[in-house]
Amino acid sequence: MDEPPILCDNNAFHGFQTKQFTHLIFIQGRDLDRGRVRGFSGKKILWNAEFWPYKGQEDNLGAKARLNIVEPLEDFDLILTGCPLSAEWLRETRGLQAEWFPMMGVDPDRHRKIEIGKEFNVGFYGAPSPRRIGIWKALCKELEERGSKIKPLWFQGWGEQLVHIINRCKIVLNIHFEDMLNTESRIYEVLGCGGFCLSEPISCPELFVDAIHLEIGKASRMAERIIELLSRHDDYLERIGNSGKEYIHTRFNIVNVLNSLIKKCKGILIPSENQVDVKPQIESHTNIHCERLRGGEKCTCIY
Repeated sequence: MDEPPILCDNNAFHGFQTKQFTHLIFIQGRDLDRGRVRGFSGKKILWNAEFWPYKGQEDNLGAKARLNIVEPLEDFDLILTGCPLSAEWLRETRGLQAEWFPMMGVDPDRHRKIEIGKEFNVGFYGAPSPRRIGIWKALCKELEERGSKIKPLWFQGWGEQLVHIINRCKIVLNIHFEDMLNTESRIYEVLGCGGFCLSEPISCPELFVDAIHLEIGKASRMAERIIELLSRHDDYLERIGNSGKEYIHTRFNIVNVLNSLIKKCKGILIPSENQVDVKPQIESHTNIHCERLRGGEKCTCIY
């Protein structure tokens, strides 16, 4: 490329003289001047982190609304989405050039482990939704019915405050906003801080290894699993937290993610065999370290 592509939010796009650039990357892509987008002669890339419809969830009203906000997708030469299921659906149903790409990267200067006391057993943060509220109430009720004194904390935080609260939790939950698979930025944040994440099943299961980087299980079993985890020695939580932290900072350091984004842009103009795949290289093996050995059998995790 003669000139580097430019990361561009809506306000920046409206103020930039775009003729000097060969590529424009739109983050999220809301409220864009579509006439100006179409008038740009270079390559246009949409990088959107929100979850859209996928096979089996084509009629989800929330997902359709989020997709409609950035339509028409045909205005873009490449669409990067944080959900591989949505990328596949867009390719198959609309013939668009859509690919999975991580929705965020971790910043080692911000996402870090802090040596402070773990004063909260279980924490969660995120916007309220009917689904999350229902799961939360059921979780608290079941913990109480099981005779547990564990009191989960639902908190809100941003920036440095969020990093400190994550570090003060023994376990941080990942609960989906609605009945759709997702791989939330929360997972990146918690693992980036060396926290132990207990998550619902995610849309990108190949990215994170259960019982190695985090733990994955149904929401209906979270209370049972929380009690099991907190009744054990903290070294298991510490080991998984450290493993997840090392992995996330290696694979998804923000500089690495942005460099991969640039390579994705270049890949629009060069043969596909030269494109760079940022997905982790994961191979099957017998994981003798897995804590979930089923009935004494060897675990066949993907690692």
